Amino acid sequence: MIQIFTTFPFAVQIYIFLFLACNVLFQSTEDIYTLRNYGKRSNCSVSTLFPAAVRVASLNIGVVPSLGRGIELETGTIHKVRSQCQKRGLDDFLQVGGSRGLDNANLLLADSVCGLDSKPEKHVEIIACETTTIRLVSSGAFDNSATVAIRQLTPEDINGYMSVICPSEELVE
Repeated sequence: MIQIFTTFPFAVQIYIFLFLACNVLFQSTEDIYTLRNYGKRSNCSVSTLFPAAVRVASLNIGVVPSLGRGIELETGTIHKVRSQCQKRGLDDFLQVGGSRGLDNANLLLADSVCGLDSKPEKHVEIIACETTTIRLVSSGAFDNSATVAIRQLTPEDINGYMSVICPSEELVE
């Protein structure tokens, strides 16, 4: 918020909203979040500071060109994108993974996806790491968006299948 004062007996307040927030630190324990590139080249992410369960609720990555609207064919979710989408000539994808700290440059991936899918994914990725990250990688050629449901792990999750487990510092040394 910026405050501008004049000689009049009142203050004018101007609020600046960041509509295009690109890297977000997730603060609640359960919520739904949408990542979008608005047709621009960017790498945007949502990160948690706790182990989390992630489910992709809807996906539109690498399908609708950012210039003009073409025919949108629902492809479904294409998994393991680094190989599958790049075979199709796409450099746009969504990564879900975890890391031991805030530096997610070496993200341990549970999955990476692209495609057009309006139905929520049935599979939930369980990320057993200090930090869980969902990253949208966009070339700028497509108007990408992904909606994900994120929640903190429950005891039932911990006793079940884990998509990614980050080793503790004691095990790494």
